[in-house]
Amino acid sequence: GGVDLLPSGRLQAGEDPFLAGVTAGMVASGLMAGHVVPVFAALRAEEQGRGDGVVALPATLPAGVGQFMNTSMMGLSVALETARGGAVACGGMVHACGALSGLSGMLRDQWHFGGMLMAMPGALAGTDGVPMAPVTAVADGVDMEQAGGADEGVYAAPLRRALASGAVQPARIDQMAQHVLTSLYGTGVLDHPPPFTRDRKAAAPAGPAPVEGLMADIGAEGMVLLQNENQVLPLDDRNGPVLLLATQDLAGPLAALGAALQHDGIRVSQSIVSRGAPPPPQAAQVARAVVLTDRDADNAFITALADLGGHVVTIMMSDSPDRAMPWLDVVDSVIQAWSWHDEYAAPLAAMLTGTRDFSGHLPMTFTGGFYPPGMAYADYHAFESAHIAPLFPFGYGLSVGGEVSYGDVHVTHEDTTHLGATFSVTDTSDHPVRAVAQLYLTPPPEAGGVKRLVGWRSIALTPGHAAHVSIPVDPHMLGQWDATAGAWSVPAGTYTLSVGSSAVMLMHQASVRLPALHVPATLENLPPPTSQGE
Repeated sequence: GGVDLLPSGRLQAGEDPFLAGVTAGMVASGLMAGHVVPVFAALRAEEQGRGDGVVALPATLPAGVGQFMNTSMMGLSVALETARGGAVACGGMVHACGALSGLSGMLRDQWHFGGMLMAMPGALAGTDGVPMAPVTAVADGVDMEQAGGADEGVYAAPLRRALASGAVQPARIDQMAQHVLTSLYGTGVLDHPPPFTRDRKAAAPAGPAPVEGLMADIGAEGMVLLQNENQVLPLDDRNGPVLLLATQDLAGPLAALGAALQHDGIRVSQSIVSRGAPPPPQAAQVARAVVLTDRDADNAFITALADLGGHVVTIMMSDSPDRAMPWLDVVDSVIQAWSWHDEYAAPLAAMLTGTRDFSGHLPMTFTGGFYPPGMAYADYHAFESAHIAPLFPFGYGLSVGGEVSYGDVHVTHEDTTHLGATFSVTDTSDHPVRAVAQLYLTPPPEAGGVKRLVGWRSIALTPGHAAHVSIPVDPHMLGQWDATAGAWSVPAGTYTLSVGSSAVMLMHQASVRLPALHVPATLENLPPPTSQGE
């Protein structure tokens, strides 16, 4: 969650560009370690909305890429810098690479990105589906086109004709090739090519990929405990059997979770229910029921189940941050488990029974379907600006037994733009806990005045012990994009750094006065371009 286009129509880059950029960049780092070129999408032309709820793109294209520098393009720059390499893709689906004007110029002249800009299949065609001229594609800075075959696409025969006629110069082809090779060399794929073979059967793996352990870890780290009233969790077999309920669509996850709970020593019975039907008779005979749900159509059933008087644990198994929860006040525990994989069953059972604690935090605001007035979509910045508390804020997540406290924040800085925050986090409970300390920056009104995430740390704590944490602040996160200067503008003023466990649960803060600054857009961790004069 938090990187791809979300069901509610939030930004493709995720609700928070810094979180999305770091997440995508770390995934890309893993790909590069395996000699695979990671490809980042620059921005889709049909991006539906932005944090303030206003439609992002104008009715006519192209749109200037600079207007997205404080949202999606910021995420892209963070991702490239985190990965220290890769490639950028434009287009996809039915829109042209030229839908965002100035993309190539920003990548080359301002970011000093030396890798390739590639076109997704069909992206070198206008909105009318007519392929663009090779001269236009080259002028837009596209270095490589993905096509079905060697003789298909704009960069096949049409580009060869344009080169032969002099419309495209050989020196420009050389630059394009250098950009492609820069992305390839950065991953080591040329020194460690994949093992190609003509015999596809011989090349097929002998068995399933060993991803079970990885998927289990993803599930365990990502599941979020949103509510735990009456200490219903962890489940204890001494309190009697547990009834698991779900519709037929979730019969597979129901069986997998039931088997995992049985393995962990919990007596379990299971019931497949029909949508619109009342709870089954056995629901009134058990003290604890666990219901799996993936859509709003289950809401009436969950409410009816809670009205029977037993304890109810609701496990949500969809990715929608706008899931309505009219039953929130009548159920005991709520868990966000995301889209299901069977490998999630064992870690979820361990967390339900208390042998493993919840440590996940929301990568998006859970609105319950309610937004600030006049907004169609909204992220945590919009809720902050409207002075309205969302149902569950960005960064929110509970532990079953652990509690932490935060110490005072101290601002550190190597120089004027490289700031950081140091503070302590203490486990004040008698249970080990994994805390996710989050650092937010609130700029002065001259720089927007709305706080943004600028860093976080996941920390394993033991009871009674403290960890001393230091989080640096990316200089690009201090200001706003200045299209005229082609850099990040940091107005003079007082900047506040706050720490806590979510976007609204901030415990301590410290402020620092900064002079007016300009932070270059250069990607600091990337190698320089391989050619000059672009």
